[in-house]
Amino acid sequence: MAALAGCSLSPQYVRPAAVVPEQLSSTTVSPTNGARCPERMRGEDIGFVRATVKGGQLDAMINAALCRSPDYRLAELNVRLARAQAGQSNSARLPRLDGQIVKSKQRFGDPALDERYQQDLSMATVGLSEFDPDFFGRLRSLAAAEGLRWEASQHGRDAARGALIGETLRAYVLYSAAKEAEAQAGVVVSSAREQLRLAERRQALGMIASDDLRDAESLAAQADANAAKAAEASKAQERALRFLVGFDSALPSPNLSLFVDGSGDAVRYGGLDSSVLYQRPEVLEAEAQLQAAHADIGAARAAFFPSIQLTTSLGSASESLGGLFSASKAWMFTPNLRLPIFDFGRNKQALDLAWIRQQQGVVQYEKAVQRAFVDVADALGSRSQTEQAYTAARRKELAAVGKAGRLIQRIDAGLQDAMDRPQAEIDAANATADRVAAQQDFALSRIALSHAFYATAPARPSPSDSH
Repeated sequence: MAALAGCSLSPQYVRPAAVVPEQLSSTTVSPTNGARCPERMRGEDIGFVRATVKGGQLDAMINAALCRSPDYRLAELNVRLARAQAGQSNSARLPRLDGQIVKSKQRFGDPALDERYQQDLSMATVGLSEFDPDFFGRLRSLAAAEGLRWEASQHGRDAARGALIGETLRAYVLYSAAKEAEAQAGVVVSSAREQLRLAERRQALGMIASDDLRDAESLAAQADANAAKAAEASKAQERALRFLVGFDSALPSPNLSLFVDGSGDAVRYGGLDSSVLYQRPEVLEAEAQLQAAHADIGAARAAFFPSIQLTTSLGSASESLGGLFSASKAWMFTPNLRLPIFDFGRNKQALDLAWIRQQQGVVQYEKAVQRAFVDVADALGSRSQTEQAYTAARRKELAAVGKAGRLIQRIDAGLQDAMDRPQAEIDAANATADRVAAQQDFALSRIALSHAFYATAPARPSPSDSH
């Protein structure tokens, strides 16, 4: 017995290994050979990604995020936790069969009492322990509530899944835009330095004033500062993306052109019936939680009624353990009826609490539906505005690049001053940077719109129907 008392069934604690760079200034680590993650995109995930990205070039990145994201792994564990709790509640409704071997020995110091009340008894029994027939449905209501919470956790996991995919795509857009902005900032730096070199030469020849030279120096210094800022922003966006997909995962090459233009989305999606919002995982989760709160009211009401517990056993009894299974038969039947009479309002307060939680569930459901409507409305409004801004930015970029190209041709032909070339290149690079920013917003609006309809099946009207 002393040896058994020293035993422990607790698992040995091992500190989890977190995959992070060894240095704070780094953004990557060497790939690990860990267990292969079985998590892959599902049908609704593929629909989301294909409505946003051309082809499957980002599928590996999305799969890595589904495997590595702590938030999604917690949502998956919440489902398993809710399933276990639902299983416990269902098990409580069923009878429990226990086996028992008892050795009882009793002696008294008074010879008269010892002769009359001494006991030396061994028993082996099998029976039911405190089985509740649940005549008023308390256990049934509790089991139903836990089952609905399990269902809600699954919808919550789906919502977390869609949010993770959307966040990963957004992080990739910001990463791609930051990389391209960094490249354009480098072009501006190169042109500004060339402009400064020409200004220094002309100032030495007395062709320009000292103020013009200082202006060129100021522009070059500002270009260097902007380039350093763009480089740091690019590293920050890379870290944000690697946090989602894993620091040891390979990132796809930055490319904003992978995203679907989807011109006219605002018109096509705007004609859908708002009832499609009831299919969103967040709304389904809130509805399941509300139904669970209704079931809790039933359990709280049942607590006002009598409860019956049955304990029964069948076995054998003997004066010694050796003759236990050849001894006389023994049985026991113990019904227990409990009727609440006065509990200082405990059951009443429990019922009031259940009703308040049900009312909270109603408010949460209404909030989920309204939040879904606002998300879709905002996504539709943003889609129309960003599409116009992107179209205007592309036209501005084409004009600036075309102007710079024609100016370079005139300079090469000796028809224009070479001093104008760096500024034209700077103007073209700034126009390209503006286009990148507009393209980033346009891609983000596409992601937001696709995310708003994640895991729903809207009957999308054809383009001909929308005109």
